[in-house]
Amino acid sequence: MKKMKMFFILMLVGVILSGCIVYVSPDPEETLTLSPGEVQLFLTVGTKAPFLGNSTLYYEWFVDNVLVETDSPSFFYSPGILDLGQHTIKCIVEVRNDKTDLLLWSDTVEWSVNVQIL
Repeated sequence: MKKMKMFFILMLVGVILSGCIVYVSPDPEETLTLSPGEVQLFLTVGTKAPFLGNSTLYYEWFVDNVLVETDSPSFFYSPGILDLGQHTIKCIVEVRNDKTDLLLWSDTVEWSVNVQIL
């Protein structure tokens, strides 16, 4: 219940501002360890302020700086046997004007993932 209240407070603050990331999972401060074939869900929830008018929230997901997913707040990563080693998962959240495509706000979250045979 306490986490849910904090989520809504952060969301409200984000709406008052131009936009922000209000929720991230898993914790990007921790290095994740995955085995080949294991599946990990990454989630980044952004918000935009109503006063920005006709604007849209965009998501871009990258694995080792290669674009792999767009327009979704979530991404499933499932490394294969050839993916052993360190990897970076990155999500860029942007708010863009619908008419001009002008970037109004942007933020990035990154995770470090170690793929190894456990």
